[in-house]
Amino acid sequence: MAEPPLRLAVGADAIDGIRAALESRPAALEKSAQCGRLAQQH
Repeated sequence: MAEPPLRLAVGADAIDGIRAALESRPAALEKSAQCGRLAQQH
């Protein structure tokens, strides 16, 4: 491969777990951003 991946997820369980973790990140970021905005206002 010209550009091999840095990590190799082997198996459906690994891929599903990684996908679930990545999909939860936007919600966690938004929650953190809301707290940050509130802290900045005070």
